[in-house]
Amino acid sequence: MTSETLPTKSLKAVEDSTSILSNILPRKKIQHIQKRDENLWMRVNLGKHVVKRLESYKLSVTGDSQSTNSAQMKKLRIAVSKAKMTQKFDLNFSSCDKITEAGFVHLSKTLKQIKSPKELFLNFLFCRQITDKDFGSLSEGLKNLIFLQNLSLNLTGCYLMTDQGLNSLKEGLSKLLSLEKLNIVFGYCFSISNEGVHSLFEIIKRLPYLQCLSLGFSKCNKISDKGLESIAKSLKVIGTLKKLRLDFSWWNNISQSGWEIFSENLQQMTHLQSISLSIHGSQKFDNEGLTCWGKALKKLILLETLELYIDGCTMIGDEGLKGLAENLQGLESLTKIYLTFATCQQISDIGVISLKETLKTFTSLKICSILFSGCAKVTSQGLVSIIEGLQRENNLLEQMSIRVIGCVQINDEGLENLSEKLKTFVSLKKIDLYFGMSQNITTIGAQSLGQSVKELASLEDISFGFLGCFNIDREKLSEMNKELKESFPHARIHIGG
Repeated sequence: MTSETLPTKSLKAVEDSTSILSNILPRKKIQHIQKRDENLWMRVNLGKHVVKRLESYKLSVTGDSQSTNSAQMKKLRIAVSKAKMTQKFDLNFSSCDKITEAGFVHLSKTLKQIKSPKELFLNFLFCRQITDKDFGSLSEGLKNLIFLQNLSLNLTGCYLMTDQGLNSLKEGLSKLLSLEKLNIVFGYCFSISNEGVHSLFEIIKRLPYLQCLSLGFSKCNKISDKGLESIAKSLKVIGTLKKLRLDFSWWNNISQSGWEIFSENLQQMTHLQSISLSIHGSQKFDNEGLTCWGKALKKLILLETLELYIDGCTMIGDEGLKGLAENLQGLESLTKIYLTFATCQQISDIGVISLKETLKTFTSLKICSILFSGCAKVTSQGLVSIIEGLQRENNLLEQMSIRVIGCVQINDEGLENLSEKLKTFVSLKKIDLYFGMSQNITTIGAQSLGQSVKELASLEDISFGFLGCFNIDREKLSEMNKELKESFPHARIHIGG
């Protein structure tokens, strides 16, 4: 609906709404939002006449630290009140440093005005002035949303948050008994400790309909074995949970005993269908810890999606990867697997080859993403073993992504061997292969990939990367790109140097 098709009363409503928005944001910011996201602009611009009929209400004031104070938050409350019948609210205040106590009081009142939303997304990324008291105000607003099914809070960089703020937040969460999806990111909340985590999970485990849980605790280094034990013991009693995501990045206070307790409880969550575990930059997470994860995952026989993201963990090597691979064998329900071992410099072909037999057991696999970027000991032999693990009769694989940037020993012979085996993946719709920083890869190896994918008629998306492979002729790459576009006129093709 445009302004030309609105009746006179409706045009007045549009003008009123635009006026309200102009008071909240400076004109430059409104123009920026309009240019960046036309749909967002229409949702805000149409105001009280049309917004009641919309399914979602979205407003972003990203990075506008000079304009979002308590007065503007009050005006935002007036604007949002026009949309109180809306089912989905997405409010983004990232990097707005001027949001303080008074602003949160108005936000709380705003949430109380909304009648029955099903989804609420609040982004306070790096709002560094938010205190524990502000979370008390937010909690008061959440208590009213008894029909809410999906809640997402990004609190990354809210440095002043402590266990007290977490205790306040849990009071609001305790009233959300209709929640099915909960996502909270506490990244860089340095003061959160075991006590706060225990308090939060005492509420989470009592949400009767919770199916999807995603929690990020990156850089929360006050959490130790005791906190991890609270997390694990609470998770195992949530019988409704189907999808779990946990981020332990830069945790350096967890011992082997802590990971063993976590794994012992995780393996009892046999109802899980999807799990994602992330750990970046930990100097204590080692081969024994990774093997513990494998032992727990082995018991989750209903898993359809498995995601493991391990980056910069210098203690991880071949033994850990072998321990993981041996335990994962036989997860026949898996349809999607994402394995990342970035800059784990102790991993070599020995560890990568151990994945080969494990991959063969995933007979229902449709999507596979494997990354060993920065693992300089991985050679062509390891690369080819991944493809061999994915080869099988009646291959169902539709999407393949392999990234080995910085594996400098991979050469043309490896790419030619890989190319020959790719021809058997007749169901493949998307292929993503990235190499980089290897002077052993030349135009010959790159062209062999281009020739092999021409035989895969079902391809819809082709992406090759050769960053830093300076022995590849760039003109030849451009020619290959052109030839592939002729062979696959409807496909998305990207070939980068």
